[in-house]
Amino acid sequence: MAGKRSLAEPKNNGEPQARTVNSPAKAQTEVGIPTLFDKRDVASRAKCCVRNVNYWMQRGELPFIRLSARMVRFIASDVEAFLESRRIGGGSK
Repeated sequence: MAGKRSLAEPKNNGEPQARTVNSPAKAQTEVGIPTLFDKRDVASRAKCCVRNVNYWMQRGELPFIRLSARMVRFIASDVEAFLESRRIGGGSK
């Protein structure tokens, strides 16, 4: 079993692994298809839990695309616009 890691052994020397979230600057790919986020990506960008994302979806405040009964995606530019619309104060300098 040399070279194999047990499931209990942490990865990256015990440091948590971060999920990659696409930057808003790359909100569109070369072929014009927008970058899509899942619920965890949106929650990560908003620094909240997925429950809040579900709440915003339910209230119709956050636009989403339903791909199947259990799969939804969010267009990156819609997420950025939603978060910007929630901004209070801190106007331009």
